[in-house]
Amino acid sequence: MRVVALEEHFTVPALVKRIDPAAIKARGFVQRRPPPAGRPNPMELLPEIGERRLKSMDDTGIALQVLSNTGPGPDLVPGADGVAMAREMNDYLAETVSRHPGRFAGFAVLPMQSPEACAAELRRCVKELRFPGALINGTTEGRFLDHPRYDDTLAAAEELDVPVYIHPHLAPAPVREAYYS
Repeated sequence: MRVVALEEHFTVPALVKRIDPAAIKARGFVQRRPPPAGRPNPMELLPEIGERRLKSMDDTGIALQVLSNTGPGPDLVPGADGVAMAREMNDYLAETVSRHPGRFAGFAVLPMQSPEACAAELRRCVKELRFPGALINGTTEGRFLDHPRYDDTLAAAEELDVPVYIHPHLAPAPVREAYYS
């Protein structure tokens, strides 16, 4: 039996550093407590897509990981900067996947605050980068994927016959407040 893991995240710290810290905080990302002494910090492992990850996959019987950005990411960045960041992150992932194409695949990250650019980036990622689909967080600016502004993105996914993985991500601020305040 071949085991394929979908909930496999990565990050590119150099790109994340370009995101406004206020946008990161507003989305609900918080600084995590470091793990107890002697235990690895899982957040430090996210950028590593190489030998350490491959060993972990081998140790646990995973044949293929479909990698996706964990966030913070381009969905927090408006306009041309968000579009450029999505492209850079997707290019980074494609280059990384190309080193171990039998072990890794990638879900595209899309510039969700610029819906007019999402369909084009999805097409590029599927046709040129050979990604099998995209991962989109549950909401962007309080809107779900079924908002009319994303109709072109959904039409592109249908046209390309690829899945859109809807990740629940962090709950919107009013939900976090109701549950955790």
